[in-house]
Amino acid sequence: MLARVEAQPPAAAAVRAEHGELEVLLRWRTAGPDPAERTLRCGFAPPRGPLDPPRLVAVRLPDGEPLGGAALVLLETVLLDRPALRPAAAPAARPPPAALLLQQAINGAAVAAAYTLLALAFTLVWSLTGRLHLAMGDLAGLAAAAALVAVVGLSGTLGLPLALAVPLAAFLAASTAALASGWSGSGAARRIWTVPGLAPLVATLGFSLVLREGLRLATGARERWLPPLLAEPAWRLEVEGFEVIASRRQVAIVLGALFTWAAIHHLLARTALGRALRAAADDPGMVALSGVDPDRLRVHCLALAGAAAGVAGTILLLAFGTLGPEAGFLLGLKGLTAAILGGLGSVHGAALGGLLIGALETGWTAVLGGTWRDVATFAVLALVLLLRPHGLLARPLPERNDRFGPG
Repeated sequence: MLARVEAQPPAAAAVRAEHGELEVLLRWRTAGPDPAERTLRCGFAPPRGPLDPPRLVAVRLPDGEPLGGAALVLLETVLLDRPALRPAAAPAARPPPAALLLQQAINGAAVAAAYTLLALAFTLVWSLTGRLHLAMGDLAGLAAAAALVAVVGLSGTLGLPLALAVPLAAFLAASTAALASGWSGSGAARRIWTVPGLAPLVATLGFSLVLREGLRLATGARERWLPPLLAEPAWRLEVEGFEVIASRRQVAIVLGALFTWAAIHHLLARTALGRALRAAADDPGMVALSGVDPDRLRVHCLALAGAAAGVAGTILLLAFGTLGPEAGFLLGLKGLTAAILGGLGSVHGAALGGLLIGALETGWTAVLGGTWRDVATFAVLALVLLLRPHGLLARPLPERNDRFGPG
């Protein structure tokens, strides 16, 4: 900054900074035969909310003159070091196919993990109720907002190390989404799930709109950004003279997704709740006659699916560092695409569908750019619905009575 306002800027070690609540003073002493004390005063506007950083609104030069509006914008742009103002770098040598493939697989792991968990959430609800819960994407957006607040509070305010703050934030985000999802199947809303026809589908769409608008009103319409976390390389491998790198964030995302998947798989396979859910998916009428409370079982299933969606939202927040109220809608559609591709009702199909959609998006972006990426993704959905409506792994189900419905 001093290089823009001083003909002979001082060395960084010679500058003293004094911080006020909304003001920063930079003091230094000029060199030469007539040394003098110089001061640059920077003023900031108060943040609009708890997630907004202070904005630079005024600069007073050492000679006492305020910096004009256009010059202030230019100075802020230079300080932000936007890529458009930097000289273009020489084109790098193209990496060999093996190194490019391995690096893109690492880069796409986060996207594939998020889509896999979202597909699992859709599959859990579908297996028990025979309904689609269209709010899963917005539940992931709600969880991302909760994770953003938790990371800022735990790391920035309480000073916890990121290695502890990030897992705690992920747990809080998953719990928030689980509570919201479970609430959508309890109380007065529980009767919606037993109504025949499209009423449950419309109800979940309304719940999705409530979450989206509530998030917009709470955080604002513009996107929020989280600083890069755990960006240090955790693993390096040289392939044909090129270095393939996996960051600590990418490793943490993969481990977190695997842990979540293993925990849900263990719950379904080894616990009483999991046995009840699997039995209800096969023969809901018999389970209801066995004394199992269908309303309580449905709430548990919705909460479990919400937790999976919450972890997916946290993963995407860590991977891309951005949060917006509209992001959940598209995310939910892609998670549903992954679930349908693998086969609704198949847990392993959800994993396969998520991996395939993640690989498709990553490969398409690497080769052809991101302009037509979403078009290609939903074209795959249309093709699967045309050629194999039940997905890759699921089999056509026989006609059954309405799950947990009356009569």
